[in-house]
Amino acid sequence: YASREPNRAAVILEALQGAGMSVTVAQKAKEVHGLLAHRGCDLLLVGQKLVDEDGVEFVKGLRTKGPAKQMPIIAIVEHADQPAVSASPSKHAYALFGRGGPAPAAPAAGTTVSKDRASVRLAFFQAGADECLSLNWDTAECLARIKAVLRRTQSSAPEELIKMGDIELNL
Repeated sequence: YASREPNRAAVILEALQGAGMSVTVAQKAKEVHGLLAHRGCDLLLVGQKLVDEDGVEFVKGLRTKGPAKQMPIIAIVEHADQPAVSASPSKHAYALFGRGGPAPAAPAAGTTVSKDRASVRLAFFQAGADECLSLNWDTAECLARIKAVLRRTQSSAPEELIKMGDIELNL
């Protein structure tokens, strides 16, 4: 979890921990590259602006090389309009956030989704993000969307059987 303002995403991180996930916090994109080189991770949360790299560029880089090529990645944007209506044991997630500057102004009454906010989400999807969430959305919905990404992206391991004569052990 990398951030100049870690409290902004603390609610989502606490919800992940409450759901039985282990969360590792990193200060910079460079640190996450080091963590990924030494141990695995089930999910990566990435913010718009990291301390040392743009979030979209970081996702593009992960999708083009290395062990994180197939890892589920969820982008977290500062603010976005609410989306249209549309627990696994001990997972491990890395979360990256940085300060993206002041939050964009709320849209005027009667206007549609801000082009800037939509384009940030679109840029993350085009870079390879599996989902895009906002810090101003309901925490329960964010957690449900995170779990949905994990269900879609994780392969189930085949049952492993050990046979010794008439005895079978299903691991």
